[in-house]
Amino acid sequence: MAFAPEKIDILTVGYYADFSRFFYLIEKSTQKTNNNAKFFHINLHLSGQIYSKIHKQSSFYLPYHSRKICSDINNDDEKRFFRQFISYHLTLVPGINEDKLVSQAKKYYHFLESYLESAQPRLILLSGDSRMPAEIIKYLANKMAIKIMYFEQAPLGRTILDSEGVNANCSFRNLEGFNRQGDDPYPVVFTRREKWKGYKKYRAVDIIIEKFLPRLQPIEHLRPKRNIVDDSIYKAAQGKSISAQDINGKKHYLLVLQVPDDVNMIYHSPWFSNHNDIVQAVHQSLPENAILIVREHPLYKRLYEKALYHYIINSDSIILDQSLSLQQAISDCHVVVVNNSTVGLESIELGKPVVVLGNAYYDRSKFCIKYDGKNLKGLLEQAYEVNLDEGQERLGYLSYLFNKKFIEGHFRDLNGPAPDNISRWIIEHAF
Repeated sequence: MAFAPEKIDILTVGYYADFSRFFYLIEKSTQKTNNNAKFFHINLHLSGQIYSKIHKQSSFYLPYHSRKICSDINNDDEKRFFRQFISYHLTLVPGINEDKLVSQAKKYYHFLESYLESAQPRLILLSGDSRMPAEIIKYLANKMAIKIMYFEQAPLGRTILDSEGVNANCSFRNLEGFNRQGDDPYPVVFTRREKWKGYKKYRAVDIIIEKFLPRLQPIEHLRPKRNIVDDSIYKAAQGKSISAQDINGKKHYLLVLQVPDDVNMIYHSPWFSNHNDIVQAVHQSLPENAILIVREHPLYKRLYEKALYHYIINSDSIILDQSLSLQQAISDCHVVVVNNSTVGLESIELGKPVVVLGNAYYDRSKFCIKYDGKNLKGLLEQAYEVNLDEGQERLGYLSYLFNKKFIEGHFRDLNGPAPDNISRWIIEHAF
């Protein structure tokens, strides 16, 4: 290795500057109780490393520090071994150079293996459980019997910290803890907090490299090219409406779209690989006397497949959502349909029936209807008849997730409680 790392207690791994800041705040909070606690942070994007350097956070930028590791692939067995870490990227970017991905995986594997053997952390806090570096760290941590906790943001200003993974891999998906709990539920309280906006200036560094200096970015940072749909097509889709006379008395189904690059769409979507297919399948399965309202993800407006917008323009009983807020869109519909977005859980919280097409950590609860690849029309009809407004069990489930499994506070809060809450967990479990 290019340097000899000291032994540490906590290793944190994150992507951008907001991740670096979040783990830095956790470190400072922990050291108020245990000033001997040693942290180290691995940055996967340059913007995060710049934040770390400015704030004197012990860290390195993985793509840079691993650059001198030999990456030659010697035989098919070796290629098969390292290929297990790149499946997300192969699916995300069709046509990506597989051999370069495999070589990069080998670099990261051997560098991180050497680093972990030297640093011997008690605990790893890992952002997500997918993508190449995360998959490699997860593998090595299990191999070396290092305790690992997976970090992910949760809805309504919460944070997930779980021992098995995030998204559909969360330990609480199996409902064992919920079925065992005997405490009376208490309401879910959402405190709206000011967010730290400083990450944007750091993130600009990554965007500039991606757009103007693509050869400088590591291959696992490549994303599919986003094609903005023609202005005329998008305006036609946006401008399409259904008269009040035709809407009145209809069953309103809200379909909430996600970001296609998301891990949920690639790893946890067994039935659909793109949003155009989702829109058509749901629309063509609508019950009689129903309309479909399609809501784009706010970060992906006008960026879905051109065929999706054409379909909306040329089909009856389907429009783009024009609501001012997601909460309004959910409140105004009868049924919410998601692939596996956390919007599904927010919809349950608002008392709406939810149809889940993919895999999600909340999809085994009785408060949503899970699609298994057949009879979508029957499920949509069934969902319309469900009433979630009554009963303490729904409140109990929400209380279980938001008050017991999720951590209060969001990683991007300006002055939120999440770093202190996680710090208390570290003091209790890591020392």
